[in-house]
Formats: sequence, structure tokens, C-alpha cells
Amino acid sequence: MSFADYGFEVFPFDSQNRANVVHSSGDYLPSSVPLSGKNNSSPYIENSCYQLIIDHLIYLGTCTENELALVQLELEKYKKLQLTEEQMKLLRRLDADCKKLEEIRRLTSDSEIDNPPYSSKVCRNLCDGDHDDRRRPLNEFKVSELNNWCSCSSENVSPRRQGKNAILMSEESFRATIIQKDSEIISLKNEKAVKETEVRELEEEKRKLEVVMEKMRSDIELLESSSRISQSNVEEIIRQKNEELEALRRKSEIIEEKLSLEYEARISAEHKLQTVIGEIQALRKNLAEESKTSKRRIQDLEESNASQTAVMKQLQREREDLEKQSSEQENEIEKLLSIMKRLNEKHERSKTELSASERRVGQCREQLEKVEHEVSRLIAELSDCLGRVDPSIAEPLMEEDLYARASQLTRGLSKFVSEHGRCQADRQDLLRQIDRLRTARPPDKAGNRISAENYRAIKSDLEGIVDELLSRLDEARRLEKSQRAYLQLAGEASLALQKLEQKIDDHHVYKRCESFLLLELENLQDALDGAEKTINGLECNRIPRTELSSDYSEVEAVLSKKLLQRVQNSTQIVIRISTALRDDSKLKTTYNRNLENQLQQALLALNEIGIEKCQLQTDFTEAEEKRNELALQVEKLRAALAEKSDELESTRKQASLAEKKFHESRSENAALIAKSDEMIESLQRELQNREAKLRDYGKFNDFINGKLEESNRMIEQLQNSIVRENMRKLDLDSFTALHERILELVAEKDELTDKIAMLQSQLASYERNNSKLQTDLTKLLEDNDSLEKAIRKFKSENERLASQRIKENEAENANIRAKCDEVVEKVGKISRDSRLVCPQRLSSNSSNDKELKAHKDKLCYQEKELMMKEREIAELRKRENNCALLKRIETLTREKTELKDELKQTLAKYEDKLAEMHKQYKQSEIELHKKHNDSIRRLEAKYTEMMREDGEAVFDSKNWLKSLSPSELQEVHDEICKTPICSASKYEKELYEDQAKRSLMSKNATPNYGIKKSLQTRKEARGPNFVKPSSSRPRMSARESSSNQSIIVPEKDNSFQHQRTSRCK
Repeated sequence: MSFADYGFEVFPFDSQNRANVVHSSGDYLPSSVPLSGKNNSSPYIENSCYQLIIDHLIYLGTCTENELALVQLELEKYKKLQLTEEQMKLLRRLDADCKKLEEIRRLTSDSEIDNPPYSSKVCRNLCDGDHDDRRRPLNEFKVSELNNWCSCSSENVSPRRQGKNAILMSEESFRATIIQKDSEIISLKNEKAVKETEVRELEEEKRKLEVVMEKMRSDIELLESSSRISQSNVEEIIRQKNEELEALRRKSEIIEEKLSLEYEARISAEHKLQTVIGEIQALRKNLAEESKTSKRRIQDLEESNASQTAVMKQLQREREDLEKQSSEQENEIEKLLSIMKRLNEKHERSKTELSASERRVGQCREQLEKVEHEVSRLIAELSDCLGRVDPSIAEPLMEEDLYARASQLTRGLSKFVSEHGRCQADRQDLLRQIDRLRTARPPDKAGNRISAENYRAIKSDLEGIVDELLSRLDEARRLEKSQRAYLQLAGEASLALQKLEQKIDDHHVYKRCESFLLLELENLQDALDGAEKTINGLECNRIPRTELSSDYSEVEAVLSKKLLQRVQNSTQIVIRISTALRDDSKLKTTYNRNLENQLQQALLALNEIGIEKCQLQTDFTEAEEKRNELALQVEKLRAALAEKSDELESTRKQASLAEKKFHESRSENAALIAKSDEMIESLQRELQNREAKLRDYGKFNDFINGKLEESNRMIEQLQNSIVRENMRKLDLDSFTALHERILELVAEKDELTDKIAMLQSQLASYERNNSKLQTDLTKLLEDNDSLEKAIRKFKSENERLASQRIKENEAENANIRAKCDEVVEKVGKISRDSRLVCPQRLSSNSSNDKELKAHKDKLCYQEKELMMKEREIAELRKRENNCALLKRIETLTREKTELKDELKQTLAKYEDKLAEMHKQYKQSEIELHKKHNDSIRRLEAKYTEMMREDGEAVFDSKNWLKSLSPSELQEVHDEICKTPICSASKYEKELYEDQAKRSLMSKNATPNYGIKKSLQTRKEARGPNFVKPSSSRPRMSARESSSNQSIIVPEKDNSFQHQRTSRCK
């Protein structure tokens, strides 16, 4: 390479004609001057040649020194230049063009060495050549002058000296060869000087590269220290988080243990309740069986109790009273279930009703005594009637059994009344408990929850009481049925008595007819006796037959007719009497048999009833004992539930504290995530800076490699030239010096290659570290993204589930309310219709029972569906979550959902009863709020009036803020943000610290290498709000960059202040 390749002018010609002088190989063509008319002798020529060579060499030495100094200055200026991107592109294009020109010049130099140019063969002015002539450009030596010179030389050559032309030509040829060799030596020296300058430049570049490498190493050390600090911070944060997670795990384990214990206790309680429920169901089954047996026995009793007719009216009256009482009790139960507001009023009404019921019970007892007297009287009448009908039938009718039955009925009624009084006493106790709960109701949410739980417990107790009352109503209905059957039996007995009376009347009529017939027969016998006496007297008196024959025949005919008629009538009467007697005997026998059978059946039924009554009494005593035991168990369970409610309150408090801690840890996690995001962003920026630096290093290495390749090419050229010189045996000393220099350059090349290898290894290690850091950052980012996604999913699922459950609860509440309203309406209708039609009431009760069962089945099915949905959601969550933290969060969310479900279940038990209490409470709250707001308004009005009367202006915050100037508003804002209440102060401090660190990092990372890298780093340091400089400023000083950075920072501060003001507001 030559200086012309760099675009510099080395030789001492004017700038106008310098381009024409410069040779392709860096030399200038030798000036050819025509020979003057002097003696062309050989010594003169030789002396002139030596003088020209010496002068030329001296001049070249001085010129080269001056030109080298100028070139060094220009090179220093060139090195100090900082070009723009467009200029860099142009230089790259020029480098490519220069490479092409180098190849062309190399080829031309090789051709010139092999075939020397015409300029070396041309004769020069060897005698009179001045230094001024050498400075003439080649344009003056035109072809015409050369031709003229040749013609002149040919003309000057005389025929005398033609003999010496051969010698001169040989001398000229030798001289031309010497000049050529001198020019080659000079070109080699020039190339050597150029190589030396290049070597110096390379050494300077090497030094600069070493300085840059040292700076890079310092920057890398700083980055490593910062990365280590960041890693240590991240490890500390992770360690703290792990400790917090371990603490939370321990707490959650403790809570799980507690919950497991509570769950076990609840399971044991549920088992006990299930056993109690099973016993109750068994008792119900036993009662159903007993009711069936009692129905059968009652049916048997219906056949036997046919003699008590007069009791029917009284029993009907009692039935009506009992129906009234049952209707009143049903109304009371409905009022207890539907309207909890008017418990006090109902309490008073129940007291009044109790007094009325006691009076009615007394009346019923009196009526029962009267009924017993009437029954005894009726039994006596029946015994008399049976004694009149047939003395064989007049047997004792077991008056003692009838009295025992009546006494048992009175005892059953007294037991029913006592049970009713006990139920009313339980109701009064419950009302007292409700009043006590109302008085001891706390105003906070925990109290509301406790009251809700108590409300549900009371509701369950009331449901049990209602079930008992319904069972007792069923028993009352059974008694009513038995009474109806008894009345039917009494009606049948009355019909039988009526039939007996009719038969007795027929018997009396028969006796009357018989006496009448006997009288007629006696009259006939008297008439026959008189007729015989008259006949005998006629025979005695012997009246003449002639006179009396006609009369006798007439009388005889008349009498015979009358006798025949009387005989026929008497025969018919006898037949009738015989048939009547036969019928009477048959009727008597059948009636006696029926009565005997009925009496025997009645006695058997009475014996069975007595046995059944004994069994029922024993069963009743056993049921009472079981009921007392159940009551004790219920009381124990209530106490246990109260204890568990306290424990639940404590666990809820702990859960609330845990939730608060979880929210706090969540906020801390969010802050740590934000910090980690900031650290990650800073690390990413540092990585980008490092990547940009590495790219610049790569580019610089490429540049160095290009330079090394060029130096290798130059070395090869030098080696070729040295080989040629060795072949030609010229200047061994210069060859040795060049060889030594080449060896030094080779050693330096090896050192540079070693250093480049070291740098490449360092770069590879840095790239590995960067890749590791990038993988760690990607993992952290993925973990953060997965955590954020999981949190978002949990939030969305919690919101969705909460909304769904709220909607479902609202829909269920609405359905339950509508159904309650329907049930209330139906019960009212039933209570109205029950007085008129009993079967309709039974059908409506059965339909209501079916509807309630269907509703319960629907609720159970909905609960099962909800459980299935929750299981599906849990399985989906198990599949989605893969991280340990997410699993822990899932367990916590499950526990939370379970607690929420338990709370919802406990609240659902008490919602119906507490609805009205909540309404009352809300109404009272609304009234209190209204009163409070009215009082505040009155006080404000009074205050404004007082202020106006005093003449002072009222303080208005909005007008005061509007009246402030921007600077005053800024001061107020700063004072607000300085307070510990404002959460933005800490955030801004952290931002200021991050900005200070970044400014220090940007100051340390000075742009001493690579123009493109410096621009990138300045862009990154200045931020997105910085305005790009124009292309007319290729370089920027450190002060200007620092001033730009100082200008950028307050813009960020203003944006952060704006955010802080928005948060504070």
C-alpha cells in the first residue's frame, strides 16, 4: 500500500499537479530532460549521473521527512475525527474501492517491475539539471517534446560520431538500468517508510485498544459487581420470601390442624345427630305402626261401641272446640314461622289463649263428667230394655269397663292438654331467648354472624318443635277419627235400639190382636152354648116340628153360615198367630244370638283395648323418657354448638387475620415483583448495553482482522520483494533489517492473535454469563407471568363464583320467599277450609307435604350439582397449577372456600328468620342516618348563621384550592407527599435512587470505542423523551451529554410527580 491509498499527498509538488505526479506504486516518475549541446563523454556522463543520483537522494530524504511529518499530523487529525453514519458508509465504500485499486496497482506494479516503464529509458538532463526543473509536472513533458528531443538528438548526432553511438547507447542502457534500480530502491524505501508509519499507527491503535480493553474490563467488573449485588439482593428477597412462605405454611398447617380437629368434632356431632335422627325415624316408624294397629283396634272398637248414642253431640261439640284449638295452634305456628317481628304480641296472645284453653279444658272436663253420667244412665236404660225384651239376654253389660274407657279418654285428654301446656312453656322459653338475644345483640359483623347462627339454631329448634306439634296434631286427628268411629258405633247402636223398639211395638200389637181374638172365640162359644141350650129346650118342650122346622132350618142355615165364617176366620187368625209366634221365636233367637255375639265381641274388644292402652301407656312413658333424653342431648348439643360457635369466631378472627396477612404479603409480593421488574428492566438494559458493546467489540475485531490481513498482505509483498532482492543480490543490510522487522511484525502479529484469542475467550465467557443471566431472567419472567396469570385466574374465578353464588342465593331466597308466601296462602286457605271440610284439608296437607318434599329434593339436587361443579373446578385447578406456590395458594383458597361454604351454610340456616330482623335493623339504621344527617345539616346551618352574624366568611376548600397559585399548589403537594400516609413517597425515593445509579453507570460507560455504540448508549441514557441531534453535530462532549441527562431527569420527575398527585388525590 502507498500513501495515495489513504488519500494523502506525500511528495513535494503543488496540490494542483500532485495527482499527476503520483505513481500507482506511491512513487513519482523521473523527470526526463533533453540533453544540451555539451560533450557527451562517458566520464562526464558518469559524474553527472552520480551527482543526479546523490542530489535526488538528498532531496528525497528531506522531502520524505517533511512529508512524513505532515502525514503524521494529518493521521492524528484523521484519528481524532468522529464521523457520522453517512460518512462511515462512505468510508466503507471507499475501503471496498481501495481494496479493488490495491489489487489493480499490485498487478500494474508487477508488470512494471517485469517491464520497466518508458520513463526509466528516456534520457534525462544529466549535465544541467536544477532542482526547479525536477518540480515540473509530467504534463510539460509531452509527446511532442519527446519527439523534438529525439529529432534534435538525431540531428545533433554527426556522422563523425556514429562510431561512438554504440558505446553511448550501451552506457545509456547501463545508466537507465542504474536509474531504474535507484528508483526501485527509492520506491522500496518509501514503502518501508509507509510500513513503518503503518506499524506505528498499529502500535498506537494497539495501545488505544488496550486502554479500551482496560476500560471494558473495568466496565465488565462493574457490571459483574452490580450483577452480583443484584443476585445477592434477589437471593435475599427469595430467602425472605421463602421464610415468609414457610411461616405461612406453618400457620396454615396449624390452622389445618385446628380445622381438622373442628372437622372431626363436627363429624362426631354429625354422627351423633345422625344416630339421633335414626332413632327419631325409628320412633316415627314405630309410631306409624302403632297408629296402624290403633286404627285397626279403633275399627274393632267401632263395631263394639254401638250403645253410646247420646255422647255423639257432646263429642261433636268437643271436636269443634278441638278443631278451633288446632286451627288456632296452626295459625300460631304459621305466625311463628312467617312473622318473627310480632313475637311479643303473639306471646301475649298465647298467654290469653292458654287461659282460654285452660277454661275450655275445664269445661271439657265438666262435659266429660256429664258424659260419663249420661253414659252410665244410657247403660242402665239399655240394660232395662234388654231385660224387658228377653230375660235370657239381660246379662251384665260391663259397666266398670265403660267407666274405665271414659276415664282413659279423660286421661288421654288431660295428657294432651299437659303436652300442649309444655309446648307453650317451651315456646315461652324460646321467646325469652329471642328477647335476650335481641337485647344482647352486638352491632358489629361478628355479632351479626353469631346472631345468624343462633337464629339458625333457633330455627332448627323451632322446626323440631313444629314437627312435634304436627305429630301431636296427627295424634289429635287420630283421636278425632276414633271419636268419629265411636260416634258411628253409637249411631249404629241407636239404630239397633230403634229396631228393638219397633219389634216390641209389633209384639204388643200381636198381644192385643190375640186378646181380641180370644174374646171373640169366647163370644162364639157362648153363642154355641146358647144355641145348644135352645135346642135342648126345644126338644124338651117338643114343639111341633112342623112349626119350628122352618124356623130351625132358617136359623140353622144362618148359624151354620156364621159358624163357617167364624171357623174360617178363626183358622186364618190361628194360622196368623202361629206364623207370628214362629217369627217372634225366630226373631227372639236371632236377636238373642246377635246380642250375645255383640256382647262377646265388645268384651273382647274392651279387653284388647285395655291391653293396648296399657301398651300405649308404656310406649308413651318410654317415648317421654326418650324425649327427655333427646331434650338433654339437644341441650348438650346446644352447649357444644355455643362452644363451637365461640371457637368458630376465634377461627374466623384468625382467618381474617390470615387474610389480612395474606393481602399484606400479596401487596409486598406485588411491590417486590415491581422491584424485580425494575431490576429486570435495568438488567435487560445492561444486557443490551453489553450486547451492543460486544457487537462493537466484534466490529472492532473485524476491523483489526482486516488490518491484520492487510498487514499480512503487505508482509507477503515485502517477502516477495525481499526474495527478488535476494535473487538480484542487492542491499543485504536492508534485507536483513527488513527481515528482522518482518520477524518483529510476525511476533507482534502472534501476540495480537493471542490477545484476540484471549479477548474472544473472554467474550465467550461473558456471552455464557449473559446467556445464563438471560435464562435466569426468562425463568423469573415466566414465573412472574405464571404467578400473575394464576392470580388473575383466581381473581376471575373468585369473582365468577361469588357472583354465581350470590345470584343463586338470591334466586333461592326469592324462590323460598315465593314458596313461603304460597305456603302461607295455602295454609290460610287450608285453615279456612278446615272448619268446613276435613278431607280437603288432608288432601291439601298431603299436597303441601309433596311440594315440600319436591322442594327438598330439588335443593339436594342443586347442592349435589354445586358439589360436582366445585369438584370439577378443583380438578381443573389441579391440572392448571404446576408451581409449589400455586399449589399452596390453591390449598389456601380451598380452605377459604370451605370456610366460606361453612359460613354460607350456617348463614343459610338463619337467613329466613333474620331477614325480618335485618329489615328492622336496616330501617332503624336508615332512620338513625336520616336523623344524623338532619342534625348535621341543622348544625351546619346554625354554624353558617353564627359565622354570618359574626361577620366572618365560611371556609370553602374548593374555592381555597382554586385561589392558590401553581407554586403554592406544588408546595402543598410536596408537604402532603412527605407525610407517611402517602404511599408514593417511598416509590419516588426508589425511583430517584434508580435514576442516580443509572446516571453513574452512564458516566462510567464513556464512548471511547465505536461511533455507533456511543450513539446507542447516549440514546438509552437519554430516554425516549430526548430529541435527536441534527447530522451537523457528529460529536458531543461529555459536558453536553451530562447536561442533556440533567435536562431529561426533571421531565421524569414531573411525570412521577403527576402520578403521585393522582394517587394522593
